Amino acid sequence: PHVIRELAASARYRLRSAGLRARTVSLKLRFSDFKTITRSRTLPDATDSDKEIDSVALDLFRRHSGSAPWRLVGVKVSGFDNGVQLSLFSPSPADEKERQLLKIKDSLQRKFGAAVLISGKQLKGRKKHR
Repeated sequence: PHVIRELAASARYRLRSAGLRARTVSLKLRFSDFKTITRSRTLPDATDSDKEIDSVALDLFRRHSGSAPWRLVGVKVSGFDNGVQLSLFSPSPADEKERQLLKIKDSLQRKFGAAVLISGKQLKGRKKHR
């Protein structure tokens, strides 16, 4: 699953860098026998949220991954929207806080590269390097 998070992180960063939001998250898997499947889920609203995109990508992987080894694993987003749906209600403090954190995160990645920030979950999947 840490590979899925890394692939999703790359897709999210490119999405936000382009000022877009996506409605569909897709997973592509190629198995050792070269059978290839693609599974997608379309969300009710376009998003660029780390939590939403990760959640969908990981759920698709858990449902359809079968057993290792895999020859290819990919995550993509589509169904782009460059507008933000306005709400009748003001954004919640949690939504506003996440929006600010994403801006800071993207700014750091632009300046220092994609590997500048990684989550604890990503660390757990990596082997120690000495």
